[in-house]
Amino acid sequence: MGSKYYQNLAEAVELAKQEATLVVDEKYNGKTKDALNGAIAKYDVADPKMHTDKEFDAAVKELEALVKQSKERRANIDKYPTSLESLQKAVEEAKETKYANIPEVADAEKYYNENKDVDYVKLDDADLKKAVETLDNKTNLTSNMVKTCLPLVTKQITDLAAAIVALDEASVNDEAVLAAGNATTDDQSLVAKLKYIYTSKLYKKIATGNPFKEKDADTGDEVDVTIPASFLIQNANFYSTGTVNNGDVAAKDTDFPGWTIEKTTGNFSCSLGNRSVVW
Repeated sequence: MGSKYYQNLAEAVELAKQEATLVVDEKYNGKTKDALNGAIAKYDVADPKMHTDKEFDAAVKELEALVKQSKERRANIDKYPTSLESLQKAVEEAKETKYANIPEVADAEKYYNENKDVDYVKLDDADLKKAVETLDNKTNLTSNMVKTCLPLVTKQITDLAAAIVALDEASVNDEAVLAAGNATTDDQSLVAKLKYIYTSKLYKKIATGNPFKEKDADTGDEVDVTIPASFLIQNANFYSTGTVNNGDVAAKDTDFPGWTIEKTTGNFSCSLGNRSVVW
């Protein structure tokens, strides 16, 4: 056999031995580590007793595959505690908000409790990988729901309530305004109540003689004040940019993590479970 085959095998063995030094700790013990060390012992010899190029190529591929498998397992073993801690933190932070009782938080907390005491170093490679991915997915979904999705979906309600209080501070104790502070869904029946209250108070203020002016700090002149009104439109701030091509907007699931984007007749719909937005 040519020297290049022996050289290729020697290089593969060396890379395997380097990986083996990284999994000495007993937390990496298991079939994957045993298979790697077994292959090293098999091929790290003066005479590997192989006689064809196919045998050498197969040996190199075997070593490469075992190194890759060991690296993946090592990464997941190292990541599991961090991923578990991140999920715990996401749940704790969510429970400090008005979104504490949404299904996603309950599901994340349940999964955390089921896995916090798991002896993860004894899981096989497939189960370990799935566990880490699930921990990360539930962490991302929980945080995304609480910090981005639901605040965005309830923004119309929040802004309407704030606009009402800006017109009449006494409205802070109004039943609908208080309900707005606890809203976790795009409740259009509540929106209708808030719109009615806002419109009534706005008209009442207009009837006093167009009070929507203020003095310019520099000139002292009275200038018109812009009245925000985007909250009168459902989900006015829920949008994405994309390439327009023949009337289609390139909206993807990755634009809104945790949401599913689907093209419907004339619109795009964005949904997560029973929550949806159409634009």
